[in-house]
Amino acid sequence: MPGTRPNPTASRRALAARLRRMRLTAGKSTDDAARELLVSPSKISRLESGDRMPQPRDVRDLARYYGASEQEVGQLQELVLEARRKGWWEEFSTHDEQSETYYGLETAATRIDMFENLRWPGLLQTPEMTRALLGNLRPEGELGELFIEDQVTLRRKRQERLLSGEMSFHVVVDEAMFHRPMGDGVVERQVRRMIELSSDLTSLKLQVVPFSKGCYPGLDGSFHILSAFEPTDLGPTVLVEGLLGVRLIEHPKAVEHYRVVFNSIAVKNALPPVESTAWLKAFLRALAGG
Repeated sequence: MPGTRPNPTASRRALAARLRRMRLTAGKSTDDAARELLVSPSKISRLESGDRMPQPRDVRDLARYYGASEQEVGQLQELVLEARRKGWWEEFSTHDEQSETYYGLETAATRIDMFENLRWPGLLQTPEMTRALLGNLRPEGELGELFIEDQVTLRRKRQERLLSGEMSFHVVVDEAMFHRPMGDGVVERQVRRMIELSSDLTSLKLQVVPFSKGCYPGLDGSFHILSAFEPTDLGPTVLVEGLLGVRLIEHPKAVEHYRVVFNSIAVKNALPPVESTAWLKAFLRALAGG
């Protein structure tokens, strides 16, 4: 299961957060740390952002310079080892750096709040919906068959954590996605799957924003809020996905703004979960002509 495997992304970012916190607590600047290691300040900055693969000696020397105990140094070295391992997603040939970050953070999060206004949430997709969606999401030939089949497998593995109850998933979707033709019976089977999951899983909270709600905050873009991470050093992170890949937003004020918008949509615009399930069942009846 993905949640039980090494997570180098989360470990690298947790290590980065600890190093930055230790430096600030010690009253040192990035220039101070750079002089101690005889490296450039930019290297220290990359270590503290999680963008650079950490070296055990660098982390050890920095920690001791900041006044860390040997126990703390040992804990940091364990994070270094974890950060340098391979993640479960690296079994697949089509991943890239942005995808690695996404899968790593998603695997580390025990809570995800997601708003989707156009696309079916990957954590709920049936394999045939994944194929139908990705087969037409980019210009013809840009996403090959190997990539699409890898994504089918990847999404199934990502869904394991939801199905096992390892994470809580609150997803709000717009009615617009239900009306886009995706192939013979694909939407119908996808909706049935969503009804099934929302009924069976206490860890899943599913809400629908119907057209009758009119315009509301969030129509200008989908977003995911990942939080309650393990390791706990990581703070809430927003992921915005688009044509050029994934953008991470970590500044606390920006993340809080997304949180406020999500809560507003869930409370003021979306149908409550029970009513959303009823809406999904009514939509199925309409598809069947009844």
